[in-house]
Amino acid sequence: MWKEVLRPALGFLANVTVVTALLVYFGWRRAETHAARLGIDESILGMSTREYVLRSVGPVLVLLVGVGAGGLVWLSIEPRLTVWLRSAGQSGSKPDVGGARGARLSVLLLSNAWLLLPAGVLLLGYVWPVPAFVLFPVSIGVGVLLLSYARTRPWDPADPRLGQGRRPWTLAFVGVLVLVTLFWTASNYAEVMGRRLADDFAGNVRGLPGVSVHSERRIHLQGPGVREVVLPGNEGRPVYRYEGLRLLEHAGGKYFLVSDGWTMQQGVVFILRDGDEGLRFDFVRDAGVSLGVPDESTGGSGDS
Repeated sequence: MWKEVLRPALGFLANVTVVTALLVYFGWRRAETHAARLGIDESILGMSTREYVLRSVGPVLVLLVGVGAGGLVWLSIEPRLTVWLRSAGQSGSKPDVGGARGARLSVLLLSNAWLLLPAGVLLLGYVWPVPAFVLFPVSIGVGVLLLSYARTRPWDPADPRLGQGRRPWTLAFVGVLVLVTLFWTASNYAEVMGRRLADDFAGNVRGLPGVSVHSERRIHLQGPGVREVVLPGNEGRPVYRYEGLRLLEHAGGKYFLVSDGWTMQQGVVFILRDGDEGLRFDFVRDAGVSLGVPDESTGGSGDS
């Protein structure tokens, strides 16, 4: 019976297009949540499909490993469960009344798992809201699979459907519901990851790579902690150096920078194009340390 469910499901999940779609969707959802928490729109990042995939491979693999591990656990339990239900439901010289009641209760629980499991996860949310938020879609998918198992009744020899397999439409609908809950789970997990990244970033801005921007023209980068230093350049033209910056992201051919004084309440995200003429980016161990501010006799400096 389960071969009928697992064969098309595994074949579908093994499809490169489906896996790629899951990776891209996860990466996009995580980037969208992260950007929203930082006060910018995700579309500004201009990430490519490759960038989405690279940012989601690790977490999605964890998700797929969890699905595979859960499937293996069920495959090890299902034969024993079927044998127990079959033996408990059969009448012998000394009927096992307690076993029969337990079997009926088990069937009742399996038949209503699609409702009981999500309800249990919702109750769990009052104690552990984040795990419950991620696990809620999974509970629906697992409940649908258990309901499908209970409706097939492989332990009942009197069931005329035994050995006949399932109707193709039943398999299709179960497969669609399970895949939808998988994408839904990925969406919730990506949202949690995006929030965590944003919160970790807000508390550790000075842990980001430091950046010093050199420009042949004044570009007026103004923000908490940003310093503008005027340096002598070629042919008497000044060069402007901006310090106190940190690298937030590099995506879509653009650098996204924040200042040392960035906070959730007050802060600016600077966007500079990679390769713009007249711009140079120096990545330093600590942008909070000046790279050597010249004295007034060499050109002076000012804060913008």
